Amino acid sequence: MNYILAVSIESQVYRTPNLEFRLNNRLLDIMDLTENYSSEIQSIKKQDIYKLWGLEPDKSCIRSDGSPTMVDALHSEKWMYFEIDEKYLNDKNSFTVTGKDFHTNYNNGFFSKMDKYKILDVLFLPKKFFMNIRTIFEYCTNKNILADFMWSTEQRPLGLGNGWPMYPALRTSGLTTKRLPIQKLSKDMLDEVIFNDNIWINTDREISIIWDDRLELFRLRNLVPNLENDRPYGIDTDHILLSDFQKYCMENHRKETVEFDEIVVPQPNKNLQPKLNVNAETTYLTIHAPAIILLDKFLKNKYIYED
Repeated sequence: MNYILAVSIESQVYRTPNLEFRLNNRLLDIMDLTENYSSEIQSIKKQDIYKLWGLEPDKSCIRSDGSPTMVDALHSEKWMYFEIDEKYLNDKNSFTVTGKDFHTNYNNGFFSKMDKYKILDVLFLPKKFFMNIRTIFEYCTNKNILADFMWSTEQRPLGLGNGWPMYPALRTSGLTTKRLPIQKLSKDMLDEVIFNDNIWINTDREISIIWDDRLELFRLRNLVPNLENDRPYGIDTDHILLSDFQKYCMENHRKETVEFDEIVVPQPNKNLQPKLNVNAETTYLTIHAPAIILLDKFLKNKYIYED
């Protein structure tokens, strides 16, 4: 089976820097940064995301004042794509992006120009799902897995991580917002407000890809901060039993934000998983809902064209 690894970047070029991409120390590519690439936060109607997943919008898609519920998504101008044969993957894998030959016009303690880059969204999924991500639900049904695109607004307080199949750079990725469709985040906001903690200017990235026994697929390791002491740890979604969902969430969230009885155990969506019969062995997989926006609008057609 082949997998697609897609990485988005943002850059401002001063001279001729480059990025080196490696998988388990095996060189995948060296990208010379020769032009500036920007990114922007887009507000997407939640009802449009529902429709892309093949669902009718529900009441959560409309705010109390009658305006559409908006969801934040990051749109980057530049993506790098890698098609990876699973024969090159181990049970645990390290994907790294390293900046090389970055310069400034430093002189006498001052500089006004420099090469800049950020590694933003990272997606990793089998090529068959890259071309049609909706088929993940049928696949999970056959594996006795409840696949649920719980919105980040709901999943963050429960310690459920980012969700399959991506690491979003945007701190608010998948969060519903009170902003109106015409409102934008200020470009003057600091990176620590906009992006997750490991997204910094000219910062190399290392990302873990692991084998998931339950899914029988490779996936990104789903790191989520321990909300009690800010230590990162990995969520092995193939080991989260649905019957333990409430217990798991109580152990991995800020205890003052929710009570045990307030945690609603997910149920299969009858339109997406009509044949899933929940039992004592059923496990749970969080799907990052805005991923379908990236695939449908920004990535899939571009990959096919460039390929």
